[in-house]
Amino acid sequence: MTYHSAFALTSFERGPDRLTARYDGFGTHRSQGFYGSPPADQSGHAWTLAWTHELGDDWPLAAEWLRVTSNFPPRLESGGPPGPVESQYQIAIRYRFRFGF
Repeated sequence: MTYHSAFALTSFERGPDRLTARYDGFGTHRSQGFYGSPPADQSGHAWTLAWTHELGDDWPLAAEWLRVTSNFPPRLESGGPPGPVESQYQIAIRYRFRFGF
């Protein structure tokens, strides 16, 4: 099996805010199936958009959206679509631990 992937990332910071965008492309090529199954390739891409706001020295607030599209024809065998589109939203408040090393 061979695998390939690539990504592009850009991020801008202004004051306490940071905006980030990332694009990922990926795929696999399987020339021989397992236990006699036919070969299958997979390809897909993903977008991530994120915003971070510094509430204080150790308290960032983050919001993120992720969208993944992939194509894998063997999903049809289990009753699923070959190319689903999946999204995730996430909001988080984090605390940074600082150590005096």
